[in-house]
Amino acid sequence: MLFLLGYGLAIPVLFRFSTIIEKRNSLGLFGHQLGVIIAGIGWALRGKLIVMLLHLVWIVVAKIWFSMAAKPAKGTSSSKKSGAKGKDSKKKA
Repeated sequence: MLFLLGYGLAIPVLFRFSTIIEKRNSLGLFGHQLGVIIAGIGWALRGKLIVMLLHLVWIVVAKIWFSMAAKPAKGTSSSKKSGAKGKDSKKKA
């Protein structure tokens, strides 16, 4: 039962994972991680601790991936790209 519920949550979200990261959809990430946790609990109850640990590692990797993709690089924010250059060029002209 835990496998059905956990993988039922995690797998559909996994197919759209890159979109979830690009759009910074934290609800989608939460749903995926909840599904992976539930499936991991199912593996732990069956005594398959290695498989459970792999699920935990994926949760950490996914969270790091989401966090790194959510932070814009320095000097590349959208306000600096469009707003500042447009205002400066109008003042100089």
